Amino acid sequence: MDLMKKGVSGILKLIATIIVVVAVALALIFGYNMLQLFIFARGDYLLFVANGLSFLPIMIILFLIEYNYY
Repeated sequence: MDLMKKGVSGILKLIATIIVVVAVALALIFGYNMLQLFIFARGDYLLFVANGLSFLPIMIILFLIEYNYY
């Protein structure tokens, strides 16, 4: 019974962490686009200036999912 509680608790914790990480990543993506529109009045300007930052939310999701498994 105790093992089952720990298993269910672990699964719920993993699901909650993934939901939070996806929410933060989406907030970063939408915030990044809004910042571009506010400053430069174009949605694609910062993609040319800082092309390396566009993969940042994806890397955050992958890192945190891998971190949960170790």
